[in-house]
Amino acid sequence: MLHYTSLTRYILTFTVLFALGALGASPAALGQAENEGSSNDSKGDRPFVGFFSVGASVTDLGALDDQLEAAGYPTFGSETLTLGAGGYVPVGRFMIGAEGTGVIAPSRGFEGRDLSARGGYGLLTLGYQLTPERRLDVFPMAGIGGGALNLEIGSEPVDDFDEVLSDPDRGTSATRLSLTVSVGVGTEYPLRSDDEGPRLGLRAGYLFAPLSSDWTIDERSVGGGPDATLGGPFVRLTISGGR
Repeated sequence: MLHYTSLTRYILTFTVLFALGALGASPAALGQAENEGSSNDSKGDRPFVGFFSVGASVTDLGALDDQLEAAGYPTFGSETLTLGAGGYVPVGRFMIGAEGTGVIAPSRGFEGRDLSARGGYGLLTLGYQLTPERRLDVFPMAGIGGGALNLEIGSEPVDDFDEVLSDPDRGTSATRLSLTVSVGVGTEYPLRSDDEGPRLGLRAGYLFAPLSSDWTIDERSVGGGPDATLGGPFVRLTISGGR
């Protein structure tokens, strides 16, 4: 369990650093790379592309909802909000990159407590441009990485400090890690006629979670947890940098 957890954290850390590097590339650096590269007529001249994304997914929370409902808690449903960032490097027609995505379900209230389910995953990605000579890029994509789903039950409201001292463990946070695999298709289209500015895109696909850990509370495994993951279909709108 420790090895699996460490591997997932390494993947997520690498993804975040890669994405920050993509988003932090300055216009001057991009211009210098273009001057040193080949003709501006090729889309492959863009040395580094960063993007932000916002969208929705139908997340596999059914087993979690069933167990919550049986215990008298409110449920979340399957529709979740996703927010993400990432980047890629064009190498010929290939797009080699990484991205990180946060997944958020609407919070629920229960007897004065806050009940929330959220998570996130990071992927190393590979895409392939099917339309390199057109302004509209179309590319199938695949990715592999790691993710975590978290269920948090907030503390009961207190009126006196002694209540906290007598019962310090008033809230609970449970986490489940997963290996994540993504397959899908994306498009990007420049917002300027000279193909030099931001690019608007759309990505859709399916996230699989073929391997998952037990649920953990305070880094200790607990049995009997629901078979819920971040897996499911998704669609995202992206805005990316130009050349």
